[in-house]
Amino acid sequence: MGRKIGVDLGTSSTRIYRKGRGIVIDEATVAAVDTESGRVIAFGNDAKKITGKEPEGVETVFPVRKGTVAEYDVSAFLLGELFERASGRGAFNRPSVLISVPHVITDVERLAVEKACAEAGASSVSLVETPVVAALGAALPVDEARGCMVVDIGGGTTEAAVISLGGVLSSDAVRVGGDDLNTEISAYLRRKYNLVVSDTAAEEVKIKIGSVHPSVDRGGMEVSGRDSASGLPLSVNVTSEDVRPAFDERIADVCECIKRVIEKVGPEICSDIYTYGITLTGGSALLGGLCERLKDEIGVEFHIADEPEKCCVNGLGKLLEINVAPAFTGRK
Repeated sequence: MGRKIGVDLGTSSTRIYRKGRGIVIDEATVAAVDTESGRVIAFGNDAKKITGKEPEGVETVFPVRKGTVAEYDVSAFLLGELFERASGRGAFNRPSVLISVPHVITDVERLAVEKACAEAGASSVSLVETPVVAALGAALPVDEARGCMVVDIGGGTTEAAVISLGGVLSSDAVRVGGDDLNTEISAYLRRKYNLVVSDTAAEEVKIKIGSVHPSVDRGGMEVSGRDSASGLPLSVNVTSEDVRPAFDERIADVCECIKRVIEKVGPEICSDIYTYGITLTGGSALLGGLCERLKDEIGVEFHIADEPEKCCVNGLGKLLEINVAPAFTGRK
């Protein structure tokens, strides 16, 4: 009698799709914890608002790192609260959960996800690998006799896969995502300008003016923080061109991941990839000039899916709505 829900438990955001109702939860994957008692005092978007501004005795915790459960108790608490919001309270409303997991996680990490969902109140848990649902959410023809390639760039991981006739032909992943790009921006601003900025400020730079290709200039913005030498407040004007070198190393990691996937498939599938291009999903797919940069490196056209940040949860929703057999959900 419980509800069926699909859970995209991401490093940065958690989204939940409820069968018959669509996306019902879209919250930051973060919690504010009382350091003395260990009690969670805020979570989701409410906790994100105070990140970097925590009063004494309060710590913000990011329970999912690189797509895996890093803080088990906080993850179980967060999922429990979100399950209740999505499904309702009471034993009869315990949800049946379909949850996406990265290709790169180990069996132990997969077990931690299952146990956290069970402790959060799930009546059953099935796992599906992220590239499969991302491709479904991007409306790629995964059931056709044609090679479809998807690259999902999330907050903590980048996963690439080639899918044909409903099966994964080749896949690979690297633990690099949007959060790593934020870290690189922070380090670069400190090296070049002696400017120490918060993770929130670094993310704002990435979203507003971040660009990885010279053909895409997104202007400039004022960035404020602390002078690393004097400790006093400091503000500098930063442009797309200024921060472009900060992304180079991580984009190179993404390119190598894509190349490894393509190298594993046959010439017919390679021909399909060249003809139809590669689809980008995940929130970091919106980074300025990314399609152009990847095309220069790989030699293939890249396309950004509609609402790339929601492709994974929408793909989970498609599986729920058509009542797909659990066998399709990949490695158990």
